[in-house]
Amino acid sequence: MEFNTIYQVFRMGLEHRVISKNAIVTWADTQINANPGLENMVYDLSCCGSKSEEEIINILSGAIHENESAIPTRVVFGTLHQAYKKKNISLISAAEIISRIGKEKLLTESEQKSTMNIDDALSMAEQEVRGTIAEIENETLRFLSRYSSFTIDNFEHWNSLNASMKF
Repeated sequence: MEFNTIYQVFRMGLEHRVISKNAIVTWADTQINANPGLENMVYDLSCCGSKSEEEIINILSGAIHENESAIPTRVVFGTLHQAYKKKNISLISAAEIISRIGKEKLLTESEQKSTMNIDDALSMAEQEVRGTIAEIENETLRFLSRYSSFTIDNFEHWNSLNASMKF
């Protein structure tokens, strides 16, 4: 099994506080239980519960072979969608994360524009220049819902999901 892309997702998710180290450990434990004989990195991640997020990011960075794919960003958006819908993250935090990772050059021009629009619209709504917070919440959910099918649990389908994305 090829885990490079999920390692990129975990690193980006930790960097932006969208994925917890507990979620990573749980994923690794599930993989080990289902597929004995996996690469050592999965076992390393299973034992990371006592490590800091920064230590785990460094471990992941050492194992990642960078590739030219928007999939990691899209999966993080999918994970952010889940957290935002469950109200585990505020609108402001979600918009900031969307803005930061939306600058990813591997995203389409349309995706990049949408991320900038959310950030700009939130700023204007907060200053009562244009729009309302409720409108921005709807726009944020609409944007993130595009990525709702990308989850950590369905990583084996990410390539086909990515290929079916329309922008």
